[in-house]
Amino acid sequence: MLMDELETLRILNETINRKMGLPRTFVGGRDLAATDLVVLYALLTEDRPLTQSEIARFLFRSRQSINSSLQKMRQQGLLKLIPGEGKKKRILLTQKGKDITREYVTPVFQMELHALSCLSPEERDSLAGLLIKFGNALTRESDAIQASHTAHADRKKEEFTNGTDSDCE
Repeated sequence: MLMDELETLRILNETINRKMGLPRTFVGGRDLAATDLVVLYALLTEDRPLTQSEIARFLFRSRQSINSSLQKMRQQGLLKLIPGEGKKKRILLTQKGKDITREYVTPVFQMELHALSCLSPEERDSLAGLLIKFGNALTRESDAIQASHTAHADRKKEEFTNGTDSDCE
C-alpha cells in the first residue's frame, strides 16, 4: 500500500518530534532548555571543540538563536571558550559539562545507535539516502520561498520609493 504525501509527512514529523522530546525525559527538573541539550548533543557527537557557527549549522539554527544558550551554559560552568582561528572561538565542554552530557545526553545518543542497529546496513544506507534527498528538496523549497519573499519585499520597497504602491490604490 502506497502512502500519500500527507500521511508520509505526518509519520516523519511524528518520528522527529518524538526523537526531539527524548532528551527532555532524562532531564526532569534540571535547568537545561531544549537548545542546551541539542548543543550538548552536537558537542558529544562531533567529539571535538566546535565554533558557534558550526553548532548553528549542525542544529539548522541561526548563530543568534543559540548564543543565549551558549552564554547561559558558560555561566553555569558547562562549557568554556578557547581561542580559535581569527576571532572564532571554539566551544569546549568543561568537566561539569562532560558529566552533565554523560548523564543526560549520552543515553539518548546510545538509544539512537541501538535503534539504528535494528536496521540492516542496507536499510540504514537507504534511510540516510532518502533523508538526504528529502532534506535537499526541503532546502530548495525553502530557498525558493525566501527568494520569493525577498523579491516581493524589494518590489514593495521600490513601489513605495516611486510612490506607486499598489496596496494603496
